[in-house]
Amino acid sequence: MYDVITVGSATVDVYAKTEFSEVLKGKGKEDCIAYPIGSKILIKELTLTSGGGGTNTAVALARLGHKVAFLGKIGSRENSRR
Repeated sequence: MYDVITVGSATVDVYAKTEFSEVLKGKGKEDCIAYPIGSKILIKELTLTSGGGGTNTAVALARLGHKVAFLGKIGSRENSRR
């Protein structure tokens, strides 16, 4: 028996760590990451994590001590096979 069943999206978040990016201060609340145009960028570290509203909510509730299940549809391309 579960305390909560979350329903929603499941995505793959990709984080690329590199020395060649520059943080640009945005006019609003968000900052932007800029890379040089037309150049090849060496990536030091690439991290793939789970994301999406349904999975993020499930993780948050599980960390609060609830027994949680996730209900969602997963695609059929490369990222769905992990």
